Parts: sequence; structure tokens; C-alpha cells
Amino acid sequence: MSALDKALLREDLSAPVPIASLASLSPAQLALASLRPDLDFLTRQRAYVEFLVRRSVYRKSTQGDSDKQPLLERPLDFDRPASPSTLSIPDLLLLQFNPSCTSAHEVDAARQLFFRRARDLHVEDEAERQRALRSLRVERSDLLYAGGVPSFARGLSLEVEDHALVLWRPGKVMIKVQSQHITSLDYATTVDSNASENDTDCVLKVNATQASLAGDLPVHNVDLKVQLERVGASNPCFEKLRSSGLRWSAVGAFPVNLVETRITRGQPAAVPPYPTPPTRAMSLPDASRDGSPTQCRSTTAISPESSSTKRLSTSDEPQQQQNKRFRTAESVEREKNEGLWRFVSDTPEHSSWHPGHLVRQHALLRAIMPSEPRAFPDFRLDELALLSHAVAPASLPVIPLDAPVLDPSIKHNPHERLALEHIYRGVQRLSLDMTRLVLLTDSFPHLQLYAQKVAKLSLARNAVQEAYDTVVLDLEQRVAGKETDDPVESLLYSVRKMRDSVDFCRRHFYHDGALVRTVPPSLTAFSIGKGPLQRFEAALRDIVSYEEVAGAIG
Repeated sequence: MSALDKALLREDLSAPVPIASLASLSPAQLALASLRPDLDFLTRQRAYVEFLVRRSVYRKSTQGDSDKQPLLERPLDFDRPASPSTLSIPDLLLLQFNPSCTSAHEVDAARQLFFRRARDLHVEDEAERQRALRSLRVERSDLLYAGGVPSFARGLSLEVEDHALVLWRPGKVMIKVQSQHITSLDYATTVDSNASENDTDCVLKVNATQASLAGDLPVHNVDLKVQLERVGASNPCFEKLRSSGLRWSAVGAFPVNLVETRITRGQPAAVPPYPTPPTRAMSLPDASRDGSPTQCRSTTAISPESSSTKRLSTSDEPQQQQNKRFRTAESVEREKNEGLWRFVSDTPEHSSWHPGHLVRQHALLRAIMPSEPRAFPDFRLDELALLSHAVAPASLPVIPLDAPVLDPSIKHNPHERLALEHIYRGVQRLSLDMTRLVLLTDSFPHLQLYAQKVAKLSLARNAVQEAYDTVVLDLEQRVAGKETDDPVESLLYSVRKMRDSVDFCRRHFYHDGALVRTVPPSLTAFSIGKGPLQRFEAALRDIVSYEEVAGAIG
């Protein structure tokens, strides 16, 4: 539905229309008034004539882009279909002015259809508004479930229903957890005692045996973490969240844990910021390993002072022991991940699956449209280094063609299946049973883990595609609404071309076969706007810095 469609349907269907004030009405209000059965005949007739006069004057004048009237721009002699149900929203309103329409019954059918759709949208808007009043705004939510890849989202809202927790965004339920499936609830709150409303930061952790994702897709063994935006302790929605948790706990006999920390203004919170960053495995494969990508080692992560010149005092010994324990844990993580390096070569991953190429596109789209939150998978440093390398086909194990048929009730993750098919492209054609053998059994543990890592790239590809579609739709609506000048039309063309043409997209993010490290000459303040250019430039600096620390190639 375009911006014009929504604007027309959201007009007040019952606003008073004095006959003496018709000159002050907009074209949409005039066209609507001429159809309204609750107005007297003379008012409807005058509104009809006023619309045609207004349109005639408008089309004879020279209008700047800022004075464009989208409804008056539309032709009146459009083709009339057999049924008005196939007409666009504006044409339903304009059918009464169509010279070829001579049937009052046809106009009345269009009027009834327009009014019905308008009332439906009003009901949806009111339901959305009421739902927002019943909901808590979410800063970030993190989700993990059996067979799934960890994911997060921003800009959602949390509604507490009588028997469920619902994370939603306008027009779409993202996650729903029924109370009977909850196995534990944990609240970690930080209350500012000096604030007028006892402002509270809250992190909610929900463990459940089952939940449903968008489209009623069931998932199992769910870990959900929700960081709420700061809220007053007396907020009725927040109170309902706590009381509902206790009520559900009494029925389902699951534990509810509350950790509350009180601070005064200016005192740092004792609860760490959420989410706690995961331990990042900075080390890359040992250089002595055959085929080790030595060029990937990051010089920015090396301290300028040699460790051989440092001396530890007696007071440093506890810290030394702590560092030793950390190095032991890090070595375990490194050994686990180094098992995956057998699967990659020294060459960079293809651009369509390269994390650096994907994140640059996402950063540009976010710079163009910063108001719309769009989730993008988190890549640990060790993951980024690994995934920047292409697969080494000769290193892949042969998966047996006669793979057993597993219980169909055990679901595999679709992104992991796409990842495995990408890994084996050109090597071996995988059937569904062969894929499930790898993903759902312990037959190929390292390959299974590698597929889980590559699945993040599948999620990233989806995120980039969704971001393209969102930005294109927004630009199309702005162009259709005549809210902007020609530069936005040029920007719309470029974004569409990036989305639809791999070669065109590569020209913006690759130079001499390598990913760009600075803003390319093809992106200027004239081509994408000064604000988007500055935002993308800042984001690109952060991306390049992170890649250097990770030791990614490409």
C-alpha cells in the first residue's frame, strides 16, 4: 500500500463539512465529501464541482515539486474494469469523475468498497495504537533455539497477554511464548532511586520448551533475552509483566528469579550492560599449519611493547594466574575453532557470501534510512576471519548417498541447510537426508559446526535483501508522494540497481579485486546525500577496524 493510499484511507469519514468552508478542504477531502451519504445533496454537489475546478486550475498552472498534489496529478479517464475491486484506492475515489462512467450503481459500489477499506484501516490503526499502549518498548532481543543460529533484533515491542509473552513490530508478531511452555523467568533490574519515577533498566530472560516465530513456525528449547528500554517502576505494563510472571509461575511451577540493584544518579549500575559481549577468540590458526592464511594476522592487535621486556612484580601474581586461566579457556576455544580451518582455503570467499561485502551493503542502506531498525547477525572476530575465506573443496568429507531417513518430527534449521549446500556447491549434490545426517547427528561434528557458522552468512544475506526491499519501498513512496526532488529518484535507481545487479553492486564495494576500505568515488554527497554519506563513512571506518583486528581477508 502506497503512501497516497494510506493517506486517502486515513481521511476522517465523519468530519463535519460546512458548505461555506469547501474552499478550505484538500482535494482528497473534496472527493470524499462528494461521495459521503451522510452529507446533504447540495454539499455533495458543491464538493464535486469544487474538486473539478480545483483540478482544472492546478493542471493549467506551473507547480514546483513542493506544491505537487498527487491526487490531482492522476488522470480521470482511466480504464474501468468489470469489477471495482481491482481498482486502486485513488481510482475508487476518482471513479465518480471518470467521463466514461455513467452508472450511479458503479460509483456507489466503488464508494462502498473505499469506505469499507478505510474503516478496516482505521480499525487496524486503533488496534495498533491500543497495543502500543499495552506494550513495553524493547531495546534489543536475543533468541536461541534448538537447531537455530543465534539472532537478535532491535525496535520491537513486548506485550504481556493473559497467557503469553509477545514480541512484535507494527503489523507482525515476531515471537510468541505461551505461558504453559515457560520453564523459568529471570529479571535483572537496576533502579535509579533518585529519578522521579524510579527509572528502571530491566533485562528479562525466558527459558521455554517451545515458542512460535513469525508465521506460527514452532521452535523448541528456547532461550530468549529481552532488554527493555528504561521504564518507570510504576508503569502499568511493567507491573503487569511482573505480576503475570508470578501468576504463571504459580500455575506452571517454574522458578522466577529477581535480581534488583538500586543506584543513585551518577553512580554506575552494578548490572553489566546487556548483552554481555561474548569472549572473542582473537587468535588465528597457527602459522606453521599447511595452508595457514598468514596474511590474515592482524598487526593492530600486537602490543608495541615486547612481552620479553615486561617484568611482573609480586603484586601482579594474582593477575598473572587469572591471565593463565583465561589463556587456558581461550586455547580450548581456539582448538575447537581451528578444527574448522581445515575446510577453508587461502582465497577470499565469493562476494555474494563474503561477510565484508554483506556488512558494507547493510551499512550503506542503514545510512540511507537510519530510522528503520534492521537486524544484522553478530560476527565474532574468529568467525569473521574464518568466514572471509572460501571453502577448500578437497578438504570436505564425502557424505554417504544412502543416508538414513531421520525422524521427520525433528526439524533442521533451513539456514544451516542452505549453508551446507553452499559449502558443497560443485563438490557433491546433497539430498535432504544427506543434509539432515550432517545437521542433526554426530556423524560429522566439525562439518556440522562449520555449517552453523556459515548459516550466519545466510541470515546476513536475508537481512541485506530485506534492507534493500525496505529502502526501495520507502524511496518509491517518497517519489510517488512527490515529497522530494529528483535526487531521490536517482538514489532509488541506484539502490534498485545494487539490489538487482551483482556487477553493479561490486563496483561500489570492490576496488582492484579487494573490498573498499574507504568510501568509493561512486558514492558522493550528490549521489546519496550528505547525511547518508557521513553515516556510511563512519560505519565503514568501524567495519574496517574490526576486520583488521579479526584478520579477515578479501
